[in-house]
Amino acid sequence: MEDAPVQQGSFLYQKFYENCLVDAVWKRIGGQPKESAIRYLERVIAQESAIIRPYFSFWKQTETLDLERRAKNYLLHEIIGESTGEKIRPYQESHMDMRRMFGKAKFYIDITESEPKNPYESFENLAKREYPQKIYSLYSLPKPDKRPADKARADELCNTTKQYINQVYGKDKTAIPADWCHFVFTAAFVWSLS
Repeated sequence: MEDAPVQQGSFLYQKFYENCLVDAVWKRIGGQPKESAIRYLERVIAQESAIIRPYFSFWKQTETLDLERRAKNYLLHEIIGESTGEKIRPYQESHMDMRRMFGKAKFYIDITESEPKNPYESFENLAKREYPQKIYSLYSLPKPDKRPADKARADELCNTTKQYINQVYGKDKTAIPADWCHFVFTAAFVWSLS
């Protein structure tokens, strides 16, 4: 058994590299004016990439450039784009922990043809609809450790997850595995850590 995270295959190495870039760049641009951060974003990414690139010498330069572009897109759309006001939101360790642990914290379901419902209402209420997608976000989970008022909601979701796993209810509550199931199990894992 390993005492530290183990990565196999290039996909996980690439996600690791991308997360390292996002993490380092966000720490540098957090709290800065959006306009100047956008102007210098490519330069900052290149500087941070140059620091970690020697540890990934087995990649072609084109692979590194692709990862820099992916990091740039994430920073532009999810960090800078989602920041309110004139400044970029400060670096959030919890956000990056979620990204490192799960890869993505949002689960998208295409609802153009039909909308699969989560048979458990407490989870269905967490979903956000932005046609043509329904989005389950780990960021919408209650955080009882930070907001004590969320404890009852968190307990309800934990109990619902246990009922789903143990198949307590009849067939009407037996779900067809879908993206929201991944969300439910990921949510259960997040709560088990806190």
